[in-house]
Amino acid sequence: MSDNLVSLTIDGIKVSLEKGSTILDAAQKKKVYIPTLCHYPELTRFGACRLCLVEVEGFRKLVAACTTPATEGMVVHTVTPEINDMRKTVVELLLLHHPLDCLTCDRGGDCELQKLAFTLRVTGDRFGFKTEEYPVDDTNLFIQRNFKKCVLCGRCVRVCDETRNVGALGFYERGFSTVIGYPYNKLVNCEYCGQCLSVCPVGALICKLSAYEARPWQVEKQRSICAYCGCGCSLYLEHKKNNLVKVSSEYGMGANNGLLCVKGRFGYDFVGSEKRLTSPLIKVNNSFKQVGWAQALGYIADGFKKVIENKGAQSVAGAAGARCTNEADYLFQKFMRAALGTNNVDSSVRLEHAPSISAMLGALGVAGATNSLAELKQTDAILLIGSNITASQVIAGIYVKQAVRQYGAKLIVIDPRSLEISRFADVWLRPEPGTDLALINGLLHIIIKEGLQDQEFIDKDTIGFADFLQSIKEYTQQQVEKITGVPAGQLEQAARLFAGAKTGSIVYGMGITQHSQGTDNVSALINLSLATGKLGRKNCGIYPLRTTCNSQGVADMGVLPDYYPGYTACDDMDGRRHFARGWGVDLPDKKGLYLPQMLEAAKEGKLSAMYIMGENLLSAYPERKQVEEALCALDFLVVQDIFLTETAKMADVVLPAASFAEESGTFTNLERRVQPVKAAISPPGEAKPDWEIIAGISNACGFVMDYAASREITEEIGRLAPLYKGINSEVLGTDGVFWPLDDNNKTGKPYFSMSDFYEGKGRFTAVDYQSEAENSEYPFMLITGGILFHHGSGAMSNRTKGLNYLNATGYVEINPEDADRLGLVEGDLVEVVSAGGKIEVKAKIADRYRSGIVFVPGNFIDLPVNKVMQVKADGASHMPAAKLTPVKIRKVT
Repeated sequence: MSDNLVSLTIDGIKVSLEKGSTILDAAQKKKVYIPTLCHYPELTRFGACRLCLVEVEGFRKLVAACTTPATEGMVVHTVTPEINDMRKTVVELLLLHHPLDCLTCDRGGDCELQKLAFTLRVTGDRFGFKTEEYPVDDTNLFIQRNFKKCVLCGRCVRVCDETRNVGALGFYERGFSTVIGYPYNKLVNCEYCGQCLSVCPVGALICKLSAYEARPWQVEKQRSICAYCGCGCSLYLEHKKNNLVKVSSEYGMGANNGLLCVKGRFGYDFVGSEKRLTSPLIKVNNSFKQVGWAQALGYIADGFKKVIENKGAQSVAGAAGARCTNEADYLFQKFMRAALGTNNVDSSVRLEHAPSISAMLGALGVAGATNSLAELKQTDAILLIGSNITASQVIAGIYVKQAVRQYGAKLIVIDPRSLEISRFADVWLRPEPGTDLALINGLLHIIIKEGLQDQEFIDKDTIGFADFLQSIKEYTQQQVEKITGVPAGQLEQAARLFAGAKTGSIVYGMGITQHSQGTDNVSALINLSLATGKLGRKNCGIYPLRTTCNSQGVADMGVLPDYYPGYTACDDMDGRRHFARGWGVDLPDKKGLYLPQMLEAAKEGKLSAMYIMGENLLSAYPERKQVEEALCALDFLVVQDIFLTETAKMADVVLPAASFAEESGTFTNLERRVQPVKAAISPPGEAKPDWEIIAGISNACGFVMDYAASREITEEIGRLAPLYKGINSEVLGTDGVFWPLDDNNKTGKPYFSMSDFYEGKGRFTAVDYQSEAENSEYPFMLITGGILFHHGSGAMSNRTKGLNYLNATGYVEINPEDADRLGLVEGDLVEVVSAGGKIEVKAKIADRYRSGIVFVPGNFIDLPVNKVMQVKADGASHMPAAKLTPVKIRKVT
């Protein structure tokens, strides 16, 4: 037997398991039932409820199975008359102050205490002792707390502190007066994630959104994937009579390990909104008229045919959002290419991570995160740059915090903002906005100068090192400090910390990509990974934080003007022939227009028709005026969405689509995990899944798409898209698979080896920082981004009551010094003015930003911050540089 194992006997059953495990671990391994209330996986051993008491031969008294280590030769008994009496007494004591209102309790039938009382034959309160009375606490918008029903198991306290690293809950008072609550009875730090709700064993915590909607046995549970950010969290859609009742999760589920954020758990009521589109609409005399599907599809086919006959196939274009399934995205680009004959197809990934695709394909030959999310918790050092990760990709943020607090990782945060994650950092660098490239090159200069690079890895596994060396010579500590404002000593500390770690990962967001040098920024981060040898192995990788549920998948599916599915270049003759054979039609041989080029072409009269699926371009695109002018100039516009968005209002035809809860298919999350999305309910009215609508349009246009179900499209993708080869509904299972699959690994590759990259090597890229000219007329730098309680441009979250209650509208965040100088106080109405436009918004005074920097969230439909944006495109990826805009602030009088 291994020295790391111990053997013991439980109820006559022999068990072997790792040293350090508990008696409870051993029992659970052999499925021997021991009751618990305070125990929960991955939380500290608490031993408070005393229900797990067991008898160990040779011990003088009963011991708690959840806290007692299993030792060699132990003989354990879990069921004896003494143990049963003890457990029954414990339950009776718990019922001293626990009301016996199971008939009306929302957790009736799903309560762990109720089950224990039934199993142990507890019939009521035999002590007759009454404890203090506390009123029901309705402080939390989503969760009702009933102190009388609380069993003080501490699960909620520990999950909030240990798993979420928030610490919003605690034990207060003493003895019979002990309660669990908030500091000073105020919601000081609560993020409204509802994780406390998910671990509560009784009815002490109840979801107010779904209370008394249905008994546990009345609801059906469908496992699916969250429709918000790119983490791809697994969840249960609980539904009754074709209505979503609530969203839940359980420990161990999917990439999120059962964790959810406030949006994922409580931001779902947009699905049942009365404002959902329910039938096709055709615009007649500037007003929409409801029509049937046959008329709508025929009208669309005639519209596209007319434009193509008069102006050619290159006068038509399509743009898809990242909220649609892989199957819908795949059919969308197939329709544009095979049915309409154009590569003019792009997606909202152009506005998020196009620089990641460009840089990663160029340096590595892959366009996705190199490692799994779970590996973040095991890495020794994390460099986080350009991301408010705890607001935008919450679960990834939790993993980073766990890496620091639970596993001892070192964290470097690079961001001009004071963020929630900043307090976990060992080193926090605050560069001037837009100087990230100079800073990264400065870190590399220090690493090379001090001999901290992994030269063996560089010589064996990389190319282009000599040219790269020349490119960083001028980035001395002094020069970089002058450019970025970051002290030389802090630069050196960060460089040494990351280079000196055994394993390390780089995590970045749109604070890196949404710049005029976005591609160069990502290339520099790849250089940093290569120079330190932190790539191509477990716990060493680079993570682009995808913003939307299928941002990775929409690019994988070839909704790009220059790539077919699987990143096969459109000008690659063999690749084009491969898809031409698969689709049975000749394909265009030139790459199409990128999204910014589409808008320019429309304004110039070169583009006459567009098909937009699942994206509100008027809100999502950085320059709103440009989008308005482009869409107005079109002869024919088709929009497919779940709401009548601002973009949809400009369309000639609007098609009602199904939401994520009503459509089956797959999403691919930011770690390349392809996961099954399952419909729980039916779409409202005549709305249809996106893939069915696309197939209907294609058939009306004369190119036959004959699919009986979305799984047939999944199988076609698995046959034709190189990276998805072999992926089908059967292979996906419940937790999904990482692309690519191989013969030896049916769950795919959680992390890439160097052999998976371009020619088996990583390529260094020489990149040089280009400064932006200052504009004295616009002295403030406007930064845009996301906040915790909303997502994207607000298409879904702005239509959710609870999230709107927490944060109903936007604001401009301004430094107190600047506010004093401008004579502003909290709540004052101000104008934010740029060379491109202006908005009026209320001021929020906060010191998260240094003087001269202001922040406006881009998550609100009623606050179109894109009205003030003036962007310069990243030349390599054609991405509009939306992150920074020079502005001036003036008080509205």
